[in-house]
Formats: sequence, structure tokens, C-alpha cells
Amino acid sequence: MNKQWFTAFLAAAITLLACNSARAQQRGYNLNVLELSERGSEWFASDSLDLRGHVRPAIGVVADWAYRPLTARNSVNDRVLSVVRNQFVLHAGASLVLLDRLRLAIDIPIQPLVDGRAATVGGVSVEPPSERGNVGDIRLGADVRLFGVHGDPITGAVGLQVSLPTGDRDAYAGDGQGRISARFQLAGEIDAFVYAARIGVNIRPLEQRFADIYVDTNLSYSIAAGIRAVRRRLVIGPELFAHTSLTHDQFFKRRTTPTELMLGLHYMVVDGLRLGAGFGFGLISAYGSPQHRGLLSVEWTPAVQAALPPPPDRDADGVDDCRDACGFQPGPASSDPAHNGCPAAPADRDHDSVLDPVDACPDEAGVASADPAKNGCPLPQDADGDGLLDATDACPNDAGAANSDPKRNGCPMAFIRDNQIKILDQVKFKTSSAEILPGHESEDVLLAVHAVLTQHAEIKSVQIEGHTDSTGGANHNRELSKQRANSVRKWLIVHGIDPLRLTTAGFGPDRPIDSNSTDEGRRNNRRVEFLIAAPPAAIPAAP
Repeated sequence: MNKQWFTAFLAAAITLLACNSARAQQRGYNLNVLELSERGSEWFASDSLDLRGHVRPAIGVVADWAYRPLTARNSVNDRVLSVVRNQFVLHAGASLVLLDRLRLAIDIPIQPLVDGRAATVGGVSVEPPSERGNVGDIRLGADVRLFGVHGDPITGAVGLQVSLPTGDRDAYAGDGQGRISARFQLAGEIDAFVYAARIGVNIRPLEQRFADIYVDTNLSYSIAAGIRAVRRRLVIGPELFAHTSLTHDQFFKRRTTPTELMLGLHYMVVDGLRLGAGFGFGLISAYGSPQHRGLLSVEWTPAVQAALPPPPDRDADGVDDCRDACGFQPGPASSDPAHNGCPAAPADRDHDSVLDPVDACPDEAGVASADPAKNGCPLPQDADGDGLLDATDACPNDAGAANSDPKRNGCPMAFIRDNQIKILDQVKFKTSSAEILPGHESEDVLLAVHAVLTQHAEIKSVQIEGHTDSTGGANHNRELSKQRANSVRKWLIVHGIDPLRLTTAGFGPDRPIDSNSTDEGRRNNRRVEFLIAAPPAAIPAAP
């Protein structure tokens, strides 16, 4: 009897240990196949890779309902039993785009509802899920844009996600261990066509079993394609997503490759507020592949702040057109508004507006000319307007006639020079006499002197001086020269000159201007001179 009781007790203990052992080994895992995209995406499983902005946040909530994601067939009556019948998860998440390239994100799954019933899965008895509300495995992520920008035909990014073991295995909301996921994503737009794709590896460091499969490292992937419409506010199209085990010869086996197809849409109701909805179903009767899935989302995702367009700069010199004084010629910035953005002008030393590189006379102001040899050179001058250029005019300030003698060329018969009224030809007298010879020669000279005195009323006193050569007696010559000076004075008075303006003196041979040893020298010494006694400032100086 005692032996029978002991045998019964031992059998019951073995049965109890076996059941407890099976139950301990058959705790659930993160059953949800949907690896939800980060907030800010226009897809549910794939990602539109809108990684624009320097500090651009996005927040949102996605309601995820899966119907019959885990079923088993009853071997007694061949009924399909739902180990997990309804699984409802609220994904609260946020993302932050930085540096126009980097995105940080968090996803917090909250599972307020899950139900089901006990069943035998893969020959193993499995308890129904714990129905108490709980948090799933919290996910942290980071993605970096490699090429392209949102809206380009192709944009690429790589990312890394870390899932924390915060979920409840008994509620099929967590793995009971952390995992790391690495992924590569593409997205793009070609006119109204939009697409996205993802491939990644989920690494579970600890190997686990559920029923007849291993819950371990797997390959995940998704692809989406659709159209953008309604003033580019709506994105609608199908999404395919799945994963498959990479170990224990389970690669693409039916039970270990849950696959779903879903039609989703996202619509920007008003700027910044986007609503989404999706409905799909499992394509393969695999663990985690639901019969139906429904999704609703609401999120706030502000638009990218468009950078202010740079001010126009037609000549690309760094000075915008509104401040560029030379908008079509590149030049450096300048504090002078009249020269800001203008090229540095070549030097113009003589300030004649003909630049030095092409100025034939860079140190002498001139005028432009088509002749390179004359460009920038002054025009030939004729100050007295007598038709003879100053360069060859012996009297450039007094109009006169041309003369073959360079000393007389361009000079009038009488002109002011060095405080004198200069005459080119001498007044002619009879030999040893004070009588002026008649005729045009002497009279023309005196008329020229008369004209100077008439034009220059400011000349108040002129001394008429007579001079002779050394021929004859000195005293006689002095007296003769005095008389000749008086004769000239008398002629001028008779012709209207105020006698108070005229005085006379005779110096005879005392002041020669040439040698008395030659005929020409003696002719030069026989002369009459007109000295301005007190020249006013208005009388021109000698050139």
C-alpha cells in the first residue's frame, strides 16, 4: 500500500515538474511583426526618410490592432484556436532631426489589451497571454542620411536601433532580453510616384525557443510604393513587411517567416497635423502573422522651415545686387557705396579719365584719342588763338603772325613782356636825326605800341628810352637818343595817348645789348624801348 502511494506520488511529481518545465519554457515573446517606422514618416513599416531640418521634432501616436496573430489547430476536433486573439498596442513616439541629416527617435509601445486561450502549439501546451495592461519593449533609434534629400528620386540612410527588455513576455509584448537592429533604408519620389524600402538584421544575443521554433536573430525587410496626391498632402499605397529567422535552418520556413500586406494612407489635414490609416492581413500562416491588422495614427510634424533665399548677386562677387554699385562687374566690398562691389580701377595719375595702362601721357592730363600714341595726351595748345601752336609760338599769350624767325614766330609787332612793351621792329629815324622816317615800317610799330597802351588802361606810366650805338660822340648820342624818345612820345600823344602816362629818357651808347664791332650789333643797339614804370598785378608776366 505504501509502495502504491509512493508510486502515485512520484508519478504526480514528475507530471507536475514536466508541466512547470514546459510552462516555464513556453513563455511568450514580442509577437508583433510590424517594426513601426519612426514618427514623421508617411509609411507605417517603411520610412520616407524626411531627415530635413536642424532642430525639427515630430511626435505622434499609432494605434495598432492585430487579430489572431498566433493560432493553433486543435488535434482533437481540428478547430483553430487563437492563442492570441486580439492584441492592441498604442505606440507613443517622438523623433528629432538634427543637422539636416541625423534623426534620433524613441518608440514606447503600450499594450492595454491582449486576449486569447490556451492551446497546444507545435506539440507544446501554451498558456493564454496575460491580459493585464503593460508596456512593451521600448525602442531607441538613430538614423543618418547618406545621400539625397527628401523629395529626390533616391535618398539613402543607415540606422541603428536598441530595444530595451521592458515588455512582458507573458503578454507577448516583449522578448525578455535586449536586442540591437541595424538597417539600411531607401526612399524617393518621381513626380507623383513615391516608394520606400528597408532591410535590416535584428540581433538577439540569447537564443530562446517558443513551441517548435527558435526566437533568435532574424532578417527583416519592407517595401512600399504608392502615389502622392491632393496637392501633395496625401500618400497612399501598399506596404509589404516581414522577417525570417537566420539560424537553425529556419530561413524562410513557413512558421518562422511571418509576412503581411497592408494598404495605408497618410494625409496632412492642416500644416503640421497628419492623420494615417491602414488595413492589412497576413500572407503566410506563421507565428506572429495576424489574420487582419488595422492601424490609425495621428502625429504632429512641423514643416521644414525654408531657408531665406540668398539675395541676388548677378556677378557672384559676394556683394548682393541691392548694395552692389557695379552689379554686372565683380569687385571687392567697399565702405564707399559708390564703389561697393566695383572692380578696382587702374590708376589715373593725371586724373584725365584715361587710365594709366592706356595713357600715352600718364603724368599729363589730356584727352582720349583713337591713336594709342596720343591717347590721354593734352591737345596742342594755342593760348592766344593766332593759329600757331604754343610749342612753336614765341609769344604764346599774344596773337601774332607766323614768321620764319623762331624768335618772332607768332609774335605781334608790340606786346608786353618782362615789364616792357616789346617791339619786334625798330622805329626808324633819319641818320643823326630825331625825325621819324615816314612810311609803314615805323608807323606800324608805333601803331602796335599805341594799341597795347589803349588795351591796357591799367598801365599808368611808361618810360620811353632812346639808345644809340657807339659811333660818334657819347654826349651827342645821349642827346640824340633823348630827342628820338621825345619824338616817339609826341607821336603817341598826337594819336590820343594821355601825356601823363608817358615819360622819356636818353641813354645814348651807355646801355648796349649787342656788340658795337659789327653792323648787326650796332643796328641792335640803335633802338627805342618802352619800360613800364610801375606794372600792376594784372599785367601778364613773361612766359
